[in-house]
Amino acid sequence: MTQHKYPSHTASHNIPIDRRQMLARCSSGFGMVALAGLMADRAYADPATIANTSGETTSQHRMLPARAKNVILCYMSGGVSHVDSFDPKPRLIQENGRPMPMPIERTQFNNNGNLLASPWQFQQYGDSGLPVSDLFPHLGTCADELAVVRSMTAKFSEHAQGNFFVHSGFPFLGFFIRMLEGCATEYPPPCCN
Repeated sequence: MTQHKYPSHTASHNIPIDRRQMLARCSSGFGMVALAGLMADRAYADPATIANTSGETTSQHRMLPARAKNVILCYMSGGVSHVDSFDPKPRLIQENGRPMPMPIERTQFNNNGNLLASPWQFQQYGDSGLPVSDLFPHLGTCADELAVVRSMTAKFSEHAQGNFFVHSGFPFLGFFIRMLEGCATEYPPPCCN
């Protein structure tokens, strides 16, 4: 058996398990999920909660002031590269045309060529100074209203594995936004409606 650099991504995870093993592995978090739901319904730890006339507890404050009405997640499998849109890489421009300066893990696409800089120029927009490429000439006008995430990292170099890593299948983002707005205990969560 080959030694993998990242043991959590080995082929051993592809071994089928029976129903009993699956329940044993998944059940470790069910108790805390239930307890969190019970505590949220009663809000025992929150001194700012009050009981209304029907006996239910409601919170008088929100974690953050509600400004967002919707969350739009634009996920493009095979979409525009980050170095062509909002993430200029000065070193990539310097190293353009050269071979990769470090070894690369083998992937299904092993025909890796030389480094290639973005063909687009970048300008900074808004009070935030967000760099936006010439690929999006009008997007710079609303740069201060955009949230650009540059902190995504992973221990694997293939997009296919990254897709499964990012998209867990649970509507956690919508629920989290609603929780920040003060609607954490609605059933079902608004993002599942």
